[in-house]
Amino acid sequence: SDEVRINAGVSGVQKKSDEQGDNSKKGMKAGFKALIALTSVAVICAAVSSVLLVDRSRSENDEAAATKVERAINDIGWVTMDSESHIEKAEELYESLTDKQQNLVDNYNVLSDARDDYEALCKTVDKLCADIDAIGEVSMDSGDVIAELKSRYDRLHEDDKYHVSNYNVLLEKEKEYNKLCEKTEFEEIDPEPTKENAGLVLEKAEGFMEKYPDSEYIPEAKIIAVKASVLEAKNKRDSDDYEAALDILDRCTVEYKDIEGIKEAIELKASLVSRLKGKEPQTGQKLYDETNGFGKCGIRIKTGDKPVLIKMEVFSQPEK
Repeated sequence: SDEVRINAGVSGVQKKSDEQGDNSKKGMKAGFKALIALTSVAVICAAVSSVLLVDRSRSENDEAAATKVERAINDIGWVTMDSESHIEKAEELYESLTDKQQNLVDNYNVLSDARDDYEALCKTVDKLCADIDAIGEVSMDSGDVIAELKSRYDRLHEDDKYHVSNYNVLLEKEKEYNKLCEKTEFEEIDPEPTKENAGLVLEKAEGFMEKYPDSEYIPEAKIIAVKASVLEAKNKRDSDDYEAALDILDRCTVEYKDIEGIKEAIELKASLVSRLKGKEPQTGQKLYDETNGFGKCGIRIKTGDKPVLIKMEVFSQPEK
């Protein structure tokens, strides 16, 4: 301590005085010189020590301040639309530091990137909301626009989707578009098929029902399918393709058994079976199997010398 150093200086003066003589001017002068020298060294040492202690204290405080900011930056985490308060807190803490303290913050780049990411995310969400509002009246040309907007929404983080305030508008537009497509596709099906277009109409009707199983147009599509099935079966019959004709009628009488017009399909099926009665079996041709009785259609295909029954379908006897 300073006191110890000063006491050491006084002892030195005393010693020096004793060496030169207590009453001599020379001894006193030498003693005072020694005292001044020792006292100066003590004061300088004390001052240097004090400066070092203060500097170390300041360094520890700087480190603590920088560490606090680093923790605040790490608390930001994944940047979402809800990250603004965390980013602002970290920025305020960073700005409150001295230049020296700021240089001690090792992850400042994370804070800078977080601010950039947040601003970009805000622009993305704002642009999506604006584009949804710009959809306007739905038409058959709206499909690509709606699909692109849905894709942009789906790519957002779950926490950010909440900030798309008009997402329900997009869902309504999508619903309108789907209904419009459904109506348009149904209207493309000829409600009164002819023998010339029966095959195409049947294909369209069945495709429509598969694509839109819950459509309000399903009952009408089934009626059209029955009409087209009868006509197409007649086309196959007229070209002596009884197997194809019966396949069409088999499917029709099973799938649309409660639909208006099914009676004609049942009658045609019975007529084809009756026509095949008694014919000689030919390879690949459907024939009536008399052992089954009326009301059942057996398919016999000649394999070598022996006709083989490979399928049986049950249907109602037509009214006379």
